[in-house]
Amino acid sequence: MKKSLYIFFLFSLSAFGAISSLERGLLAAGEGNYRAAVHQFSKEIKERPKNAQAYIARGDTYCKLENYKSAIADYTKAIELSPKLGAKAYSSRSKAYVALKEYTKAILDLNVAANLSPNAQIYYDRAEIYLTIGNHKAAIGDYSAGIALERTPVKAYGERGNAYLGAKDYEKALNDFSRLISLEPQNALAYNGRGAAYAGRGDYSRAISDYTIAIRYAPQDASVYLNRAAAYEKMGEEKMMIADYSQAISIDRNNPSTYIKRANAYIETGKDKEAKIDAQRACELGDCALLEKLKAGETQKKKTFWFF
Repeated sequence: MKKSLYIFFLFSLSAFGAISSLERGLLAAGEGNYRAAVHQFSKEIKERPKNAQAYIARGDTYCKLENYKSAIADYTKAIELSPKLGAKAYSSRSKAYVALKEYTKAILDLNVAANLSPNAQIYYDRAEIYLTIGNHKAAIGDYSAGIALERTPVKAYGERGNAYLGAKDYEKALNDFSRLISLEPQNALAYNGRGAAYAGRGDYSRAISDYTIAIRYAPQDASVYLNRAAAYEKMGEEKMMIADYSQAISIDRNNPSTYIKRANAYIETGKDKEAKIDAQRACELGDCALLEKLKAGETQKKKTFWFF
């Protein structure tokens, strides 16, 4: 409603010729017309070269156009012009750096943003970067810092739970996913995550129970079937394991790794013909390693993977 009123207001101003280039740019960006928005923001910058807001707005629009280098240049200029806008500009520039996979620069920008104006989102953004580069301990620290600043950090419990899974701290992962489930009892991702935590500590029966609940709420999520299949394998339930791999394949027929997992399951149960068919399909999808081993008379050792 607020956005609609704002657009109506801008249209009204436009009718009387009272709208600025910055406002025209914001209107165009709001309508998804990003190239027109860049044009208007550039006009604003030419008319008012010290308008830091215009540089930020143009930087945001360059990001929408995936022109991240130009976005970084605009955010940098905004930082030079207005230190008061620093937190916003540093935070936005970090996203552009992430898009370019320049993670160290992104972290440095978020460090500055957190010092200038600490808020939960800045910590969560930095935590995501730490997860991307595999620094689970730092990610957990940032999720915890963000959670401390929020009244009801629902989503963050799941994200920190995933970080604990990555760090193999299964008890703390269980706690976070359980908190999330208490807040959102039908959250499939929370049950899937808690199932992975149970599996991590070897409690496969409870893992299967949670995966089954997750499937009830998200029946088209292939990863949950893959997780439950891995748990069934640990319990020696080969028939159930193969059934879950088959269900995952019915949801996503173009994932070669799932065919390989089912082929290995067939090998374990002596179904060599079915295994070869799956290995052949995996090869058609780009992974021929198992097929080549089968042709050479070798088989792949069992491996269990958890998806979260």
